[in-house]
Amino acid sequence: MAAGVRIGVIGDFVPGMFSHTSINDSLGHASEALSVPVQYEWVPTTAVPKHGAAGVLERFDAIWTAPNSPYRSFDGMLAAIEFARTRDWPYVGT
Repeated sequence: MAAGVRIGVIGDFVPGMFSHTSINDSLGHASEALSVPVQYEWVPTTAVPKHGAAGVLERFDAIWTAPNSPYRSFDGMLAAIEFARTRDWPYVGT
């Protein structure tokens, strides 16, 4: 079995939002299909500081920025994107 991956889903989770629950489902399906354990955690945009995002995001193997506008912290979302792009971190934006 392959080693697991940790994915940080950056966004302000809304339980009734189809696109948000679909992200959870898709990660579960991918884990099952690939036989790779996937751990994911929703990280609110307010938890990602404008300066120092690495302190929050380095523990993840990949970053996924979730849809939902307006974000509670647009600066937090931009900091997460900048973190991934400037470090060549695996990144998905939806």
